[in-house]
Amino acid sequence: MATKEFILRSQQGLITLDFIFALVIGFGMSAILFALTFTLSVVEIAQYITFSSARAYVAAQKNPLDQDLAARTKYERLINNPTLAPLFQNGWFSISSKAALEVRGGATNDQNQGSFSRDYPSKVPNREVFMGVRTKLISNVLSMKLPLIGKTSEDDEGFSTRIASVLIREPTQDECQNYIKSRYPALMGLDRRYQVYSNHQSDYVAMEDNGC
Repeated sequence: MATKEFILRSQQGLITLDFIFALVIGFGMSAILFALTFTLSVVEIAQYITFSSARAYVAAQKNPLDQDLAARTKYERLINNPTLAPLFQNGWFSISSKAALEVRGGATNDQNQGSFSRDYPSKVPNREVFMGVRTKLISNVLSMKLPLIGKTSEDDEGFSTRIASVLIREPTQDECQNYIKSRYPALMGLDRRYQVYSNHQSDYVAMEDNGC
């Protein structure tokens, strides 16, 4: 009876349940913190990828389609780089493919056409300033189901964000030459007195001296 009474009055292991609960909560919070900090690091890497792609897009090239190709080629090289590729191929993160990359430069023959002005409105009207590239990054590692804490998101698609780099772009050779060709008839239309020179339009030779 004395032994049984001692066991009932013993306080050994009293905080074991609290310790296990705190341990599980601590582990869960550590996992969330790790996933968050790792995601922020990958976001910075994705930002660098879009910035490098936007820089490749800036150069004049022959026409807007060549600019678009230069941006996508640079983007593909970076996401497939042996150092960076494992980040987007291990299931923790995923990023837009080369074909899904948004490249916008305001040119009429861009594949995506227009710019990002609708998404990032400017206070200055009629200015196509938001030209560059944008990608979509999905962080699957942030989508967890932890004991006692539960799910970190309501769906299993992961957290996603769009990362853009805007550097505008240089006029291409075709755009520059077309602009210069249109100057002569535009000048002739300024005043009817200039019509006397309109008969010499065939002698007009479009020539750029500074690449526009």
